[in-house]
Amino acid sequence: LMRALIKARITIAMVSQYISDVNLPHCHGKAGAHWLSRKRLGKKMESLASFSGVMLSSVPILVMFLQETVMNSDGHDDHPLSAHVACLVTLWQIMGLVMLGPVDAMAHIDLLRKLIAHHAQQFATLYPLAQTSKFHQLMHIPDNAVCLGRLLSCFVLERKHCTTKRAAIFVFRYI
Repeated sequence: LMRALIKARITIAMVSQYISDVNLPHCHGKAGAHWLSRKRLGKKMESLASFSGVMLSSVPILVMFLQETVMNSDGHDDHPLSAHVACLVTLWQIMGLVMLGPVDAMAHIDLLRKLIAHHAQQFATLYPLAQTSKFHQLMHIPDNAVCLGRLLSCFVLERKHCTTKRAAIFVFRYI
């Protein structure tokens, strides 16, 4: 997506500025321009290295940025980035359903299954070389939820990764 934005003459600095101007609810922390730094994107901009808390906040902000500033600038559906925006919007919808929680999300499991399949088609078309095993695991979320009777996600655990890592380092150094 970032390479497509750069190709459309939208710089990382422009997106970073937009992100830093967004006011998040206090419990989500402060949005920062460093979320899309070159260091986090890597030299080839193949992935974004970040914790899930940042990703969960940055995806909706990127959707807002693309819909408000990029897509509305010309008012046409045939914008060069429209397929990228549609793919990101589908991901945002998937995230929204998964974040409903283990019980409430179960009422929307069929919609989740359809959105994941749709996103997989969009993603494979736009980014054929970016398929990963983590992306493949997304396909199994609805079936696992039906099997368990609850939709379990790793978002909560990944948010605590920094805290766990800090505790582990302290224990290791103390010993």
